Amino acid sequence: MSDNPKAAAFTAVVSAIRFDDNGLVHYGDHVPPDFADQGHEILNDQGVAVHYVEGTASDEELAERARVTADEEADREAATERARLDRVLLDTYLSVDEIVRLRDQRLDLLEAQIAVTEQYLTNLTARLMELQQNASRFNPRSPHPAA
Repeated sequence: MSDNPKAAAFTAVVSAIRFDDNGLVHYGDHVPPDFADQGHEILNDQGVAVHYVEGTASDEELAERARVTADEEADREAATERARLDRVLLDTYLSVDEIVRLRDQRLDLLEAQIAVTEQYLTNLTARLMELQQNASRFNPRSPHPAA
C-alpha cells in the first residue's frame, strides 16, 4: 500500500478506468452497465493499469483482428521456414564462405552452359540458311503447286 493517504483513498475507490465516446477518462470501482460493452482497464493498489478488458467488437473489428492474426501467423511461419532452411544450409556446409563459393561455381557453370547453347543455336541458324539457299536452287518441273 502507499504511504500517501490521498493515493490510498484514491486507489481504495478506483479500480477501473474507462473512456467514453468523447474520449474523456472516467474512474470508478466498477463499469456502469451502459458501458459494459466497451473496453476498460483494471488498476492495482497503486493505481497502475494491470489488465485491459476488451469491449464487444463489431463484425468489422473482428474481421480485421482475424486478418491481422492470420497475417502475423503467416509472417511467423515464413520466418520459421527461413530459419529452418538457413539451418539446413549451415548444417550441410562448413561455413557461409563455402556456400558463397559453391554458389559462384554453379553460376559460372550455368553461364558457360548458356554460352555453349548460344553458339549451338548460331550454328544451327547458319546451317538452316545454307539449306534454304540450296533448296531455292531447285525449281519444280511442273507449274502446278500440288505437283
